[in-house]
Amino acid sequence: LKFYTEALGLYRENLGDDDIEVANCFQYIGTIHLRNGEEDYAFRAYVEALRIYRLEQEENLSVASILFNLGQIYKKRKEYDKAFESFAQCLRIRKSELADEELEIGEAFEQVGSIYAVSNKNMEAMKFYQKALDIYEKTVGKESVPFARVLLEVANGLMEQDKYDEALNHYQQCLTIFKKEIEEDSDEVAEVLVRIGVIHNKRVDYEEALKFLTKAVKIRTNIFGRDSDKVSATLFEIGNVLEEWGDSDEAIETYNEVSRITRMNYGPRHVMIAKVHKRLGSIHAEREDFDLALRALDEALLIEREELGDDAVEVGHTIMKTAGIHDSRSKFDASLVAYSDALRIFRKNLGDEDVAVALALNNMGINHARRKNYQKAIDLCSEALRIRKLMLGDQHLDIADSCLNIANILDEWGKADQAMKFYKEALDLYRSKLGEDDLEVANCLQHIGCIHVNKNEHDHAISCFVESIRIFKAKKGGDCLDVASALFNLGRIYGKRSEYERALACFSECLRIRTAELGTDNLDVVAVHRYIDAIKRKMRR
Repeated sequence: LKFYTEALGLYRENLGDDDIEVANCFQYIGTIHLRNGEEDYAFRAYVEALRIYRLEQEENLSVASILFNLGQIYKKRKEYDKAFESFAQCLRIRKSELADEELEIGEAFEQVGSIYAVSNKNMEAMKFYQKALDIYEKTVGKESVPFARVLLEVANGLMEQDKYDEALNHYQQCLTIFKKEIEEDSDEVAEVLVRIGVIHNKRVDYEEALKFLTKAVKIRTNIFGRDSDKVSATLFEIGNVLEEWGDSDEAIETYNEVSRITRMNYGPRHVMIAKVHKRLGSIHAEREDFDLALRALDEALLIEREELGDDAVEVGHTIMKTAGIHDSRSKFDASLVAYSDALRIFRKNLGDEDVAVALALNNMGINHARRKNYQKAIDLCSEALRIRKLMLGDQHLDIADSCLNIANILDEWGKADQAMKFYKEALDLYRSKLGEDDLEVANCLQHIGCIHVNKNEHDHAISCFVESIRIFKAKKGGDCLDVASALFNLGRIYGKRSEYERALACFSECLRIRTAELGTDNLDVVAVHRYIDAIKRKMRR
């Protein structure tokens, strides 16, 4: 650095500030600062070098290298638009100056993909990552660390698309490469273990998820120490697993440990503290302690607004959680205001066609359905479905959820034929993505069965209810209220068909379950008694 700086001074003195040799020195100086982590110094040097090259109308590999490094700096600063512009220009120059399959072109493809990924443009990211993989395979091989690092990002994208089997295969391949090429207990290995743990959590295999995440914590503790950011981030994922598993007390303890580490390292106003408050808010909401939930979310909002700005995307997501609690308390005016504010933030930051925009529209639609504003509800939910299909493809689970929401609204609106179309689309997707025995499949079958009942298509209805009972019993046990509901509907069908013995058996089992779960004075229990009395009167005739 000392000699480059001395050379820079001499070139300026003898050749002027805008000479190519001056630009070259600035580039070398910038690269040294970047290696030393001195990004501000590196940035200023690169910008000056780029200015001189452009005065000379140069577009060579040196310019491409400067643009690449500027892109890295912008990326670290989270100035993603500028990072994208830098990486895209770098890619264009490298493609014009180099052969199609040079390593440097692969690196540029990788970085463009990374900006698409952090901008939630998953499909575009996957295209660029795949191009990078193709080049790395031919230049450094499929067993190399660069190949594995991009494969890891591809796996992350597949996980976002709910393609868990494909993602898991890629993660296992990355794990093998990192263990062989880096070290058995490296942070790269730990990161893959975390990703595998997250997949098992999404697949509701909580024990397996904890196994992988615990291994990752051990590795990161040995490398960075117990109170490091890496350990804190991994513990946060463990907290998510415990929360999903239903062990909320243990989850709270884990989240509190994340909070302790973060406070020690960064103070009480760090965004990770906000993330902890949001998870605690979700736990309190699940326990129906809505006042505590709102206090936790309000604290998260304060931190996020201070640290990220009033209109940051994370602020929008927290407002969405607040709106959900207002919904749970039947405060639909408050929730609609919150959903609308979140929608404004998402559109401002992400554009009109993002999955976060779709979620806000979807929830606003459900809000209007609760007010019996069915046309408005359908318009909003249909737009949410359109965006989700555009961004996620036709086979994503969110598409099934959207179809189910629209079907429920149409069904309540009295448009049974239209509702049936969306119920069947949701059913097909749930079966395809979750398997024949998932609870979402059973719920769809219940809805479809009810439509068949109303259309006097009793054989079809019976088939739906019987199958839903089988799934509910397998997943939730034979004494759950969902089983009771299906038995009640079967009893009504058999009663209409004058199959009184079968009807009485269904109603009697329904009564047993509902009485045990709801008590003798519940209106649903009273309704079953009325049907049993009516069936018995008919049997005495």
